[in-house]
Amino acid sequence: MSAPNSHAEDDIWKLFKAKKILIASEIYVLFPFLHGLRDEEIISEEVFKECKEKVDANPDVMHEEIYNVLERINSVPALRKLFCKENLDVYPHLKSIYEDLENALQKAENSIEQRSIKGHQTKDSSPETSARKRSLQKAENSSASEQRIKKARQKKGSSPETPARKWLFQKTENRSASEQRSKKAQQTKDSRPVTPARKWPSSLGCAILSGQRRMEQRYLKTLGKLPDLQVKLDDIQGHLHGLQKQQKCLLVSLNCCNQSDRDLEVAGLQNQMDDIISHQQVLQTSMLQILGELGVEKPLP
Repeated sequence: MSAPNSHAEDDIWKLFKAKKILIASEIYVLFPFLHGLRDEEIISEEVFKECKEKVDANPDVMHEEIYNVLERINSVPALRKLFCKENLDVYPHLKSIYEDLENALQKAENSIEQRSIKGHQTKDSSPETSARKRSLQKAENSSASEQRIKKARQKKGSSPETPARKWLFQKTENRSASEQRSKKAQQTKDSRPVTPARKWPSSLGCAILSGQRRMEQRYLKTLGKLPDLQVKLDDIQGHLHGLQKQQKCLLVSLNCCNQSDRDLEVAGLQNQMDDIISHQQVLQTSMLQILGELGVEKPLP
């Protein structure tokens, strides 16, 4: 052990040395004991592999190899890692050994902590540390002074005289912005084509215009198509006269026939007569529809 160690540290190492064989004899499987020491970097990867290979080759040398690993532990924190929860759960007989070492281990940890605190205090009391503290204090004082100056300037800027100046400056900016908008609007207005002012009609004028549009639509539906309707009407009337003549001719022919011929041809003539009459009725209906669209209630003579 090193010379600066306290009596508490000496005691824990003496106890650990006395319990080392007992600890090694309680380790009957390598995992998690050996793996935990490797993961915590208490032993190197080379030591881990060497121990594992020897135990795998000959399991009878396990306790001896564990003892060799324990020989490499040389710090109180590493000693604490031996008795972690995982190891105590897997190797329950270590609990009694840990109870024997716990008080001495706690005293050793306290001693190390006190020595560390004293070392920091000694380091802080060195001339270099004092100079560094004075430099930091000076920088803090300078920063505090700058902040006070800044606050004073801000306070001065918020005096009653400043709001008036700000209000005047804001008013000037608003006036300038308003003038620019007016100028831009005038330029836009000048660039537009001149259109005559639109006069909105009164309610009476709207009614007159609406009535005029309805008359125009009615004219387009009826009188606006009068020339075409007149041509169609003339064709229908001509066709109708032709049918009437054929009907008369058939009646004359039928009256001129003998009774025997009349009996033979009556069926054919009757069918022709029915077709003529049906055709005539269709033409009359079409003619009446056209006359209705023209607004004429009775057929033309």
